[in-house]
Amino acid sequence: MTNTCTYMGPTSTVCTCTKPALVGRSYCEDHLGIVYQKGTALRKRHKDIRRANDIRTWESLFNDAVEELESEGFFETDSFVDIG
Repeated sequence: MTNTCTYMGPTSTVCTCTKPALVGRSYCEDHLGIVYQKGTALRKRHKDIRRANDIRTWESLFNDAVEELESEGFFETDSFVDIG
């Protein structure tokens, strides 16, 4: 990481920023919001990954609960009637 903002401006114009970069970032406070706009593809991808991980967690908890109930005899295959 550099100590100054690395913002280069839009593609039609090139203007370099000389303001100090935020700690742990490559951009100053003014340009950070421009570069990492809400709703960008990367932010959406991270949101999708978090959602998928949450679903996997709930699925695992559900499967654990079903296994526990099966081991306690709540779901016996003999008790189901085939309506078909």
